[in-house]
Amino acid sequence: MIDVDISEALPESLMQMLESLDLVEAVLDDVAASARAKWQRLAQTELHTTRQSYIEGIQEVESEPGLRSIALVGWLANAVENGMDSFDLRETLLGPNATTRRASRSGGWYANVPFRHGTPGSTGLAGQPMGSPYAPAGALSRAGGPLTADAAKALGKAVYAAAKRLSSRGPHGKGRTTVPASEGGPLLRPHHATGIYTGMRHERKPYVNPTTGKTTVQSTYGTFRRISTENTTGWIHPGIEPHRFVEQVADHVGVIVPAVINQAIQAAMSGK
Repeated sequence: MIDVDISEALPESLMQMLESLDLVEAVLDDVAASARAKWQRLAQTELHTTRQSYIEGIQEVESEPGLRSIALVGWLANAVENGMDSFDLRETLLGPNATTRRASRSGGWYANVPFRHGTPGSTGLAGQPMGSPYAPAGALSRAGGPLTADAAKALGKAVYAAAKRLSSRGPHGKGRTTVPASEGGPLLRPHHATGIYTGMRHERKPYVNPTTGKTTVQSTYGTFRRISTENTTGWIHPGIEPHRFVEQVADHVGVIVPAVINQAIQAAMSGK
């Protein structure tokens, strides 16, 4: 939540001038609009897979006399903003409110979790680009040791080449449909049974452009992994580092207020 209130930040004489010129609300509107735009730019620049969810969590400016407020809503958006400690994904993916969990024969619970993999060089908005989890900035531990950035990139290209050879799923898909273990990459962590790309599937889905009406077929690549209450290893989320965008936006507001007030006064005095 960001509150824009200039009454306590300005000298009384300046506030009286703004009130006499009926500029307080206009200044608040301009400052709040700039603050929201700054907030969105920060998320757009610094986030990747969580970018869309975070930006959607930034609400429109709410107005009341002498005050403007911008709220951040959503579990994921607030976790990205404030951070979150490490936790067991079984508590969420297999918890009582999970809609995708299924009962196992032994009386436990399981779910098949989809992972989408981006093509090498993609932005990472729809899954990490192939090979990138093995690079030095990726996972915290690796069974085979970290790869250099060049080696990770080469691995991603090799996996992508194998994935492109797959027949797409659907009525016209024939032949090999998943990437075998030999081409699925090395183990990312010691407790993993296979490389993260083993079992990858190639899917082609048609999308209709609502504006033009044209249909485009898009290829996607994804894998599924099973999480179960019967297996207590793995599936520990490392947590989320806080990004504290709100603090940066607050600093931005403090910087722009004098300029916005100056422009408003000059425009009012000149009759514009």
